[in-house]
Amino acid sequence: MSRVTPAEVTAIVATDLDDATIQIWIDGSSAIVDSNAACIGGDEALLTKVELYLSAHNVTLQDPANKGPVTKEKLDVLETTYASAPLVKNSIESTPYGVMANQLAGGCLDDYKKDCATVEFY
Repeated sequence: MSRVTPAEVTAIVATDLDDATIQIWIDGSSAIVDSNAACIGGDEALLTKVELYLSAHNVTLQDPANKGPVTKEKLDVLETTYASAPLVKNSIESTPYGVMANQLAGGCLDDYKKDCATVEFY
């Protein structure tokens, strides 16, 4: 059972996702926190905070309104290029919420920094 609610997540991160979708990401974050609870240590209050920030991190990555970090800006013709969230390497560090979750977890979420698989088409 998750420790946080969609309302608590949306209190710290702006999103256009509906509560049902946010709950899906909360449930996933809760499973990650549960599976790392021994490493994280601390009490239920600490696990709740880790789950909150990890949920905000995951919601931020999934929200279509979140364009991702700027990878290129151009003054002439005013062009801005954003990284696509699924392509961001070290994804736990790609949002301030992921960084906070990992810091609160004492680095126990470092395994989620590993590069994701990539697919290239020729």
